[in-house]
Amino acid sequence: AALPAAKAYVSAQIQALLGSSPQADVLSGRFQIGDADDKLLDSLGQKISAAKKTMDDLRQLATKGGDLKALLQIAEVPPGSVEEEHPDPGETEEEEEDDDDDEEEATEEKPAT
Repeated sequence: AALPAAKAYVSAQIQALLGSSPQADVLSGRFQIGDADDKLLDSLGQKISAAKKTMDDLRQLATKGGDLKALLQIAEVPPGSVEEEHPDPGETEEEEEDDDDDEEEATEEKPAT
């Protein structure tokens, strides 16, 4: 009874995290390099790395029936909520500072003559 429950838990967690779950048996199925399940596992590995977690972190949480998606959440800024300035890769720091100065000058009020 525990094995089917474990398979269902892992499938549900992967589905919630990645939007899809492996087609093969999640705990003992075979896959080929480059097939859909392999790509899914690669995506899982990327999420684990991006969240700076390890497989051991996942294992420990899974033994408690925890929410793997919450563990692997990465602080994301919603689009449009904060505008980050991305410097031009070909621009030097001096040129970037000059651009900032130009922007400040453009927003300053000029006295009427």
